[in-house]
Amino acid sequence: MKERGVAPAALIFRKANPIMVQGAVLAGLPLMDNLEPDPLEIVETGDLLRVYPREGRVEVFKRR
Repeated sequence: MKERGVAPAALIFRKANPIMVQGAVLAGLPLMDNLEPDPLEIVETGDLLRVYPREGRVEVFKRR
């Protein structure tokens, strides 16, 4: 997907398993999991996200 230009900029999971982590590493994609609050309770379709994997932080910009 990354070679074709259709990969996501980052992956956010409730809980990632080792296979997901390995795939993200091989693809060079940032991956974040175990976030508080739960992303599924905060993020809605159309929201924009900015991820800071090293800091374990995600900014959510709500759609208008």
